[in-house]
Order: sequence, then structure tokens, then C-alpha cells
Amino acid sequence: MKKLLSLFLACVFVFTLSACSVATTGAVRVGVLSGPTGMGMAKLMGDSAAGTAEDRYAFSLYANPSNLVSDLISGTIDIAALPTNTASALYHSTNGGVQVLAVNTLGVLHILENGNTVNSVQDLVGKTLYISAPGSTTEYILRYVLVQNGIDPDRDLTIESVPDHDTLGTMMIAGQIELCMLPQPKVSVVLMNNSAVRAALDVNAEWEAVAEGSPVQGCLVVRTDFARKNPQTVKRFLAEYKASVDYITDTENLNAAAAAIVAAEILPNVNIAKMALPQSNIVYLDGSEMKSILSGFLAVLLAANPASIGGALPPDEFYYFAE
Repeated sequence: MKKLLSLFLACVFVFTLSACSVATTGAVRVGVLSGPTGMGMAKLMGDSAAGTAEDRYAFSLYANPSNLVSDLISGTIDIAALPTNTASALYHSTNGGVQVLAVNTLGVLHILENGNTVNSVQDLVGKTLYISAPGSTTEYILRYVLVQNGIDPDRDLTIESVPDHDTLGTMMIAGQIELCMLPQPKVSVVLMNNSAVRAALDVNAEWEAVAEGSPVQGCLVVRTDFARKNPQTVKRFLAEYKASVDYITDTENLNAAAAAIVAAEILPNVNIAKMALPQSNIVYLDGSEMKSILSGFLAVLLAANPASIGGALPPDEFYYFAE
């Protein structure tokens, strides 16, 4: 009897250890960025709030990727939506402490003009173009497109940098500048608030005209330790997240999807969400497809500026494959 009791207690102990990393927190802790990388999460966030999601989730919304990175490193967050170059740099700086689960956002950049003189990439020559978030994928995508079109970014036009998207959008709405590059949904905010501004160039389309595949601007990452201890939890999360993306990107759900995005406080109002959503290139790509498209994009960033992705291409272990 004592041997049977000991065996039973040993089994209970092993089971407890296998579940403790999620049980001790009570929920999977997910960091969401406002904007396109977070928009696909809106349906799942609503389901979680309503208690209809399969697992328990604790969502935290961030306006700044650096704050989210800090919480991810500290272990406060388990899964996060991040810019792709940030994910790669974080993998290197933490010695493999994170893995990428899925690609969730392709190209979302547009060049806006208060006027009608820019209708091709060549028309940017001699212009002053304002961009936000210098040193991010935004700048490297632009530079790649320019170079591939035979334009020297440092000589053939003037590129002025503004620290953040909000500031640049405000400048464009106020008519203080004539030409800028912004991502969705800031593009929609500007267009809704200044009827003289138009979307002159779709930078994603310009990229695809000179390169293989699309620019890959957003992804989901998981702490490697969390994924190793909770593979089934991660698998269930990915299934629920994919279902959320499918719902949000279904054109028949546009009104409900926009409402869900606003309810999740990812965007400020329904009209902006409805305008931005079809242009936000929200996707769900995992496994081999994720690895193929993301590794190709990171290779372009590596050639542009190795430091932007942590100094080197991440190895195969960077890419998470669900069991």
C-alpha cells in the first residue's frame, strides 16, 4: 500500500510540475501592440473577455514596442506581437530566449502627398520625404525600394525623420509638410482628417515589383522557455489566434471586426478601423511558409544594416514549429 501511495504521489508531483508554469500565473500573458500587428488579435481578445476562449488569457496593450520588449525579457509577458526586425534582434540579445510563432503583418506603408506630383517611385527624386521611426523596418523598406529603382536615398532626395507615427501624422494633417510615408492605420487617420491629402504610392506594391515576396513587418513571438514547458498551450493559442485573424480579415465581417478592434482599444474609432482594415495586410503564416517569407525579408534587412536584426540572420531554432 505504501508503495502504491508513493507512486501515486510521484505521479501527482510530475503532473503538477508540467502544468505549473501556466497554473502559477493563471493565464497566458499576451502583449499586443496598437496598430496592425495587434488588429488580428481583436476577436480573440473579445472571446477571452467574454469567457468563451478555450484557454485563459491576460492581454496587455502597448503603444511602444520597447516597453513590450522589456516585459517580455522580464518574463511578465509570455507571447507578444512585435516588429520582425525587433524579434530577430531580441533572439540574438537573449541568446535564443524568444522564438517566432507566426507572421501576422505584411507591408502596411504608404506614401502620402498633399498634392498630385508623385505617381511613381521616380517622382520622389528631388523631393523632401518625411518618415517616422528612423532606424526601423520603415526606413529600410523605403531605402531598399529606392535603391532597386536606381535612386540613391542619400543624394537623389531628402529624407527627413520624425520620431514617431503620431507626430508625423499630425504634421501631415495640419498641412505643415507635403510628402510623408506612414503605415496603416495612421494613413487612414490622415486621409480622414485632411481631404487634400491622397495616397500616392503603396510601398508594399512597390516592394513586390522589385523583390521576391512581401515586406514582413509584424510577427508573434513566444518566450522559448514558456514554449518548451507548455507546447500544448502554445498550440491551442495559435489555433485560436488563427481563427481570430480569419474572422477579422473576412470582408463579410468588416463592421463586426472594426467594432471588435475598437472594443479592444487597438484603434480609437470604428470609421478608422473600417478604412484601415482592408489595407493593413493582416495575415497568419506559420511553419515553413513563415520561415521562408521571414528569412527572406530578414536577409534584405541584414544587407541594409546588420544591426537592425541583431547582427546576423537567426538560425533555424528561431522559427517555432508546433508539435
